[in-house]
Amino acid sequence: MHPSLVFTHPDECQLYYNCSLTYTNIPIHFEQHLQECRYPDFFSTQTLQCEKFTEVSCGTRKVLKDKCDYRQQQLSRTCALKYPSCSGKTDGLHQGNSGQNAYINCFQERLISTGTCENDIVWDAYMIPYNGRCTNRFEIPHKDGGFLPSCEGKADGNYRFKHDSSFMGYGDYFAFGRQCDAYYRCNGHNATAFKCPRGTVFESRNRTCKAGNHSIEWGCHVYCQPNFKMSGPFPINWAECPYPEQFSESTRRCENFTKVTCGSRPQEKDFCRYWVQLYLYRNMGNCGGYHFSCAGLPNGINEHPVKRPGPYYVRCLEERLIEDGTCPMDTEWEIQMFPYNGQCTQRYAIPITYHNIGFLPDCSRKLDGNYKYPSAVTRCDVYYRCKGGNATALKCPPNTNFEENSRLCMTNVNCSGQ
Repeated sequence: MHPSLVFTHPDECQLYYNCSLTYTNIPIHFEQHLQECRYPDFFSTQTLQCEKFTEVSCGTRKVLKDKCDYRQQQLSRTCALKYPSCSGKTDGLHQGNSGQNAYINCFQERLISTGTCENDIVWDAYMIPYNGRCTNRFEIPHKDGGFLPSCEGKADGNYRFKHDSSFMGYGDYFAFGRQCDAYYRCNGHNATAFKCPRGTVFESRNRTCKAGNHSIEWGCHVYCQPNFKMSGPFPINWAECPYPEQFSESTRRCENFTKVTCGSRPQEKDFCRYWVQLYLYRNMGNCGGYHFSCAGLPNGINEHPVKRPGPYYVRCLEERLIEDGTCPMDTEWEIQMFPYNGQCTQRYAIPITYHNIGFLPDCSRKLDGNYKYPSAVTRCDVYYRCKGGNATALKCPPNTNFEENSRLCMTNVNCSGQ
C-alpha cells in the first residue's frame, strides 16, 4: 500500500524495512523488504537511513557490537576468524588472529579495522600490538611477551640487553638479543628501551653508546662494530673474529689469539663452535668432519683425529687448530713420515709399538751400543743405537752399510736385504 515507505525494525538497531525493495529470492536470515545497515552502522529513526553508530540512539532496540552477529555475516563459517570480536576490549589495537604482528582496531567494542603492524625502521624490528598501538618488542616487558627485561632488584642505570631464548621465535637463531646497538635503562625499578645512535655501539664499562669497536663480555671472539650487519640471524652491529683470532680490547680489532688478553671473557677454541659456523652447519651439517678439534691435544703436530693411523696430521697451538695436512716424504731416509711427538717423523725413528707404524725397537733391556733393525726392515744402511735404555735411529753415510759384527757402517758390506 505504501511502496516507498522506510521504517525501523522493532527489535534490532541495525535492521530496517524498505518497501521499495522486493526480493525474488529472500536471503537466509532475512524476510521480505528487510535490509541491514553496513557494520557497524545503525538505522536512525530521525533520518530514516543508516548512520554511524555513534550518532544513533537505539532506544529499546537491541544493539549488536560484533560484526559476525550482523545477519549478512552469519552465512560465513569463518567469520569469527576473519573478524574477531572487540567485546570487552579497550579502544585501540589488539592482537589479531593471523600472526604475531596482526592487529584488530577496536572502538567502543566495535571492530573498526584489521591490519598488520609495520616494521620499526629505527630498531629494524617488526612490531606487535601492545597497549593499543603497534610497539616493537624491545619496548614491551618480558612478562608481556616482549624483550624488555625486568628492573626488579637492579640499581638505577643502563644495562645491556642479554640474550634470551624467547628471541629464537623471531628470527634470532642463537638468541643473542640486541647486545650491541641498544640498551635499557632502569629508573626506580622501571625499564625503558633505548636505541644507540647510528655509528655507535653500547660499551659495557661506561654503560653508554660510544663510537668504535667494543668488546662484549659474552665472548672473546665476538665484538660490537658500528654500522655493520652480518647476514643471517645475527643482531645489528654484532661481529665475530675469523677463527682462531680474538678481539683485543687494547687495539679494538681482531688479533692473533696469542696476543689477546681475554680476562673474564669466555674463550672459544674450536672452529666449529664459532657462531657463524654453528649457523652455517646448523641443518645436519658436518662441520667436525672438515674442521677438527684440538681439544686436549698438546702443541705441535698431532695425529689426525679422524684419518688415523696414517701420515695425516693436525697442528695445534693452545688447543686451537692451526693447520691440517699430510706429512711429506723424508728425502734423506727416503721413506714416508708420520705425525709423532709433535712433529712429522720418519718411520725408522718411531717406536715399533706406535700404531704398527714405527720400526724403532725397544732398548729398555738392551746394553748400550749399535744394533741392526729387525728382519722386517730390509735396508742395510740404517741402524739404531741404545743408550741408557733409549733408542735413536741412525743412517749410515753414503756408500756404506751397517756391518752387524763390528756394529759399524762400512764399505763392501754384503747386504742381502737390499
